[in-house]
Amino acid sequence: YKKYGDKTYTPKINDEIEIYDDSSKIFGGSIINITEKDLSSPDGLIYNIQCADYSAQLNNVLVSKAYQTAGGTTWTLESIEKDLISNYAVDFTTTNVIGTLEIAKIVFNEIYLSEALKKLAEISKYDWYVDENKDVHFFPKETNLAPFNLTDISGNYINKTLKRVIDGSQVVNQVIVKGGFGEGSLISDTKIG
Repeated sequence: YKKYGDKTYTPKINDEIEIYDDSSKIFGGSIINITEKDLSSPDGLIYNIQCADYSAQLNNVLVSKAYQTAGGTTWTLESIEKDLISNYAVDFTTTNVIGTLEIAKIVFNEIYLSEALKKLAEISKYDWYVDENKDVHFFPKETNLAPFNLTDISGNYINKTLKRVIDGSQVVNQVIVKGGFGEGSLISDTKIG
């Protein structure tokens, strides 16, 4: 952001930022880092601004709540997520939250709301994110496809900017699996390696 001439806005931490492509909102979030550059520039002040999407706001509140399916009360992924958002993040919506998997019992003990959502996603093999309108999306992994394919000749990126990182730090030649019995519905998962 360049501040010069009659521009009076000075960016501040936690200022809300919205980015539009023509009339379509493509990003919503807030400023998390500001660096002033080149204070002697004749063009005025130059700010490098780093933003985080709205999901960062879910780290502003701690969750202390237990859910247990018992006595006629059934808690599913969807009902737990909607309850968490309605109680701890009232300015967020849950239009795109799905999940019929029944949860026998889960306890959140003073963890960030984003960590609670992450915990639900991990135990159910789901994924989640917050869109540019503060709507929480919760869905089975690999059901949301990218809006376009990315290939060497697709023209969907600036040439020679695509980088690939190969990480072997998680490669193992032996895996130990521990198991036991649980209550309620069990989840079965098979990995071929």
